[in-house]
Amino acid sequence: MTILALEFSSSQRSVAVARNGEVLAKTAETGERGTNAFGMIETVLAAEKIGRGEVECIAVGLGPGSYTGIRVALSIAQGWQLASGVKLLGIGSVECLVAQAQAQK
Repeated sequence: MTILALEFSSSQRSVAVARNGEVLAKTAETGERGTNAFGMIETVLAAEKIGRGEVECIAVGLGPGSYTGIRVALSIAQGWQLASGVKLLGIGSVECLVAQAQAQK
């Protein structure tokens, strides 16, 4: 499964693309205001020559964090779902930290 991951809940925003559990490409930007969300998405997809139609699921970071950043990520994901029917997955930041800690044991 090809997954596009969006994490915009903090001042360090990131986008990654993964397939079958392996991260293929990722990019991040840091800043207090604004984001180049669509540019970041195009960067990771182009890096692996993945077309938008090949994305099967979009994972969105749900924070806690920046309300505006989370809304931006959710809006992109919901629009993509309406246009193409991809699956959506919301993931809390705490869940990610726990999974990362467990993987490091």
